[in-house]
Amino acid sequence: MTCRQGHAIVVASGAAYRKLGFQVQPRGFHRKLGTANHLMIFDNDYFEILGIVEPTEFNAERREWLKQGGGLANVALATDGADLAFDAFKAAGLQPDPPLSFDRAVEVAGRLEHAQFRTVRIPKTHMPVVGFFVCEHLTPQFVYRSEWVRHPNGARGILGVTVIAEPPARWTAELEKYFGEGSVRVDGEDIVADTGTQPIRYMTRAAYARRYPGVAPLRSGDHPALLSLRVDSLSACQALLAQSGLRALKDRMDPRRFNGGPFLGLNGIAIKSHGGTDVFGYASAINVGYQMVESNVLERLAADLDAFHGNLHEVEAARKTS
Repeated sequence: MTCRQGHAIVVASGAAYRKLGFQVQPRGFHRKLGTANHLMIFDNDYFEILGIVEPTEFNAERREWLKQGGGLANVALATDGADLAFDAFKAAGLQPDPPLSFDRAVEVAGRLEHAQFRTVRIPKTHMPVVGFFVCEHLTPQFVYRSEWVRHPNGARGILGVTVIAEPPARWTAELEKYFGEGSVRVDGEDIVADTGTQPIRYMTRAAYARRYPGVAPLRSGDHPALLSLRVDSLSACQALLAQSGLRALKDRMDPRRFNGGPFLGLNGIAIKSHGGTDVFGYASAINVGYQMVESNVLERLAADLDAFHGNLHEVEAARKTS
């Protein structure tokens, strides 16, 4: 059996990744699994953003992962066959689930096709911090397409995965059940698992902080912490990300978003808009009024004023009797 890293799964939403310069594929649905995804296809692997559409027995662990904040969840391993992987993992003592078949509708060249998969899942009891499962592509022509590989940020593939673990060496034996004896080497304080394609590096939190200064881990305990990607040009990618950051800052500081000031002292809600704004600014002003109605601002103000006047009467009465 050949088992190698095939793609990475992050439980998150897709909008932010478009801003990072990825060509994000339209949402697809795994109806049997109750999940939906967006893909970012690279030359020989891909990055999958996964979300929950409907609770099912197949997505319980991912629902729990979302409650904890989401993030990098799994590494999917490509294989020559799901049945081969099942037999090999069973012999290694990993207690795999039987192969599971499912599909996902995908539009290819204007036609609706169905990408088909068979996966083998390993239970959490044998999860070396990062979750592994095997994914056999029955219809790779509906996933790996040259027109989907073009990303504005120049991304071309997955370089590797970094896992925070204390201590890293405790996972050596479990990782070798997946990738074979001798597949894990020691690199200083770290261990590195050779998956056949991209490496998976395990390191302490202190080593992570030294290697990636300024990149704060998402979680406090052991967890898959970082996904590294290969790009055509680091400088071009950096320029695109800087430009995206400036656009985001400009959007946040757009005065039209803050248009609309309420008049006080009236028996109703009245919002003043700047006369020189545009449709977006007027919509923001209308939204201010809407939010005031929704939050019962007038009723709350009246109650606060009644309480204030009541306190004044009590203070005045106490002053007169003292």
